[in-house]
Amino acid sequence: MAQVVEHVGLERLLTAKGIAFDRGELRGYASDASFLTLGVPSLLVFPKDEAECVALVDLAVKQGVPIVPRGTGSSTAGQALAPPNAVLVDMERVGACDARGHRRGLFVPQVVDPKGGPIDLKKAAPEDELYIRVGAGRTSDETNRALKPFKWSVAVTPSSGYSTFGGNFATNARGSGTPAYGPFGEAVSRIRIVASSEEGARVLEVTDRAEIHRLAGHHGLCGLVTELDVRIAPILRPEEQLCAILMIEMADVEVLGARIGELMKRVAASCRYYAGEFLFIDEGILRPDDPVRKDPILGLYFQANPDAKRMVLLYRGRREAMATLPEIAAVIPDVYYREITFPQFQTMMRVRTAATGKSYQRTNVPGCEDFIVRDPAMFGKVLAAMFRVLQGAEGRPVGHHYPDGVVVHFRPQAKVARGSITEAWGLNLRLREAVLRPEFAVEDRVEHGLGLRLFRDSTPGRREELRRLKATYDPANVMCPHLLDPQDVSFVGSQFLV
Repeated sequence: MAQVVEHVGLERLLTAKGIAFDRGELRGYASDASFLTLGVPSLLVFPKDEAECVALVDLAVKQGVPIVPRGTGSSTAGQALAPPNAVLVDMERVGACDARGHRRGLFVPQVVDPKGGPIDLKKAAPEDELYIRVGAGRTSDETNRALKPFKWSVAVTPSSGYSTFGGNFATNARGSGTPAYGPFGEAVSRIRIVASSEEGARVLEVTDRAEIHRLAGHHGLCGLVTELDVRIAPILRPEEQLCAILMIEMADVEVLGARIGELMKRVAASCRYYAGEFLFIDEGILRPDDPVRKDPILGLYFQANPDAKRMVLLYRGRREAMATLPEIAAVIPDVYYREITFPQFQTMMRVRTAATGKSYQRTNVPGCEDFIVRDPAMFGKVLAAMFRVLQGAEGRPVGHHYPDGVVVHFRPQAKVARGSITEAWGLNLRLREAVLRPEFAVEDRVEHGLGLRLFRDSTPGRREELRRLKATYDPANVMCPHLLDPQDVSFVGSQFLV
């Protein structure tokens, strides 16, 4: 690994301004959830509010020091990695702590209308377009706890509900609610961002929705986002929603995928849904003593057949908007349909969320995480290519059905041993080679962002747009400059002492 650069002058200035930092043992910050690394950052800074973010950016510009924002480090494409000459900025406390810097998980929600006017949530109607004003360090999980007494929730919630809103915006994340409200950036009406100038820091408030959409997915390239207005949605009553589970089981995975692809196309054309999820069932997906196995209804879906592939789909939406779902399922051969309760849906979603990493004495190695099949008609061919590579491997594909395509995730399960982890990483590379092919029209990392491959894998039009945004918001070029000039990365698992 490259040598860590010492920023002694910057440390003195941070100390003088009372901004917390760490320059000790930082090897734990050499990677995020991607298993990639650029090396160990030279310094880790913990701003507690926007004012400290301004002071930090001001110092970075004047000292010529590159900075990289980080949320909870759940990124799977290297978005939160800093090279050895850079300062990693932990944004978890920003907008989520008290004046002394202590994080506070419980808070009273501040709700506004699309123009930023204050709203009394107790008097709001379900059809109102409302936003919660939150700090970038807040998460969906804690925000939903604050909204639950009012019977509202965050409209777009990624599977990792512990990721920060700043991180969700930086990657333009998707999740539950995306089929109805779009990716995360489309569910934001206002941001505050600490940008740079040639002289120092400046705070900008962006309310133009088109510009917010362009900034979504900026990966920290443009500044430190400190506050956002995030769309919220009413929690549906049980009688207002339809939750359904669909299952198909076949020996031929290509035929299975083709039939489910046809179902998905029909669903996207005639239903408006909040969540569409799928997972493949195998013996390792649940522990033998998991209570779900004994559930009189759900347990039946986890009776894996070693001679066939079993796929389960989950849909949730307003009942009137999902009226055609039973009819669609009835005309697709070999698909079994059942309506379930919302608590049962939540139980299945917990299994779905854990499905990429649930195995005994194993660790999950991110890699083919994620890709999108734009045309569901190609889903069968993509699945066939995947399972040819996955023969004998532990783990299973899971994913989402969005109106614009099918997002697929796979994380191999590796024993906690250096050789096994390295082998799992190799499997990821082979899997990517098998599915990211022109004939499949598959795109890479639409859901979690391109990370370190932001410029390499973006379209020419998006690259030009990012250059314009960079020049507008960060003319001093202190925000993640390594993303403009990608450096060689390595697999951090090759350095594990296990």
